[in-house]
This record gives sequence, C-alpha cells and structure tokens, in this order.
Amino acid sequence: ELPGSETLLWRNGARVVCSSGPLLSPAECDACVALAEARASSLGGWTTSRHYAVPTTDLPVHESDALLGWFTRAFRGRIAPWLEAHMHLPVG
Repeated sequence: ELPGSETLLWRNGARVVCSSGPLLSPAECDACVALAEARASSLGGWTTSRHYAVPTTDLPVHESDALLGWFTRAFRGRIAPWLEAHMHLPVG
C-alpha cells in the first residue's frame, strides 16, 4: 500500500506535497544502491563531468539495463501511482 501525503503551502503560495511515509522499502533502496555501485565499479568509478552548470557525482541510469529496469519497475509500481493520487498528475 502506498503512503498518504501532506500538503504544505509556501509563503509565495506554492503547493508542496510530501509523502507521509516511504515509497520504497529499505530493501528496494539497498538493491538500487548495489546496482549503482556495481555499475560504477564496471566503469572505473562514478561520473563527475555530465553537468557543467551544477557539478555532480552520479551515473546515467539510462545507460545501465539493470538500473533502468529497477527504476522503471519502481516508477510504474509505486512512484507514478503516488504522483497520480496525491499530486493529481496524469503520469501513466
């Protein structure tokens, strides 16, 4: 079951919607981290030059079949349904 949400209003009137609980389990997060670390290891390290304006240390998810599969399942199974239900976005 997906968590509920809490809506906050900022001073400028912007609406911020936060989940009232985790969308993914600790085991699901651990699996994602393990996939990312394995991918980084196979590449000789994390990427650090993909974003000129805002430097980051990351990995392009779309370049790893395992990471992309994990993300697609998480997005379709948990993230998109939550966004549709609580932010009223037509994601699917």
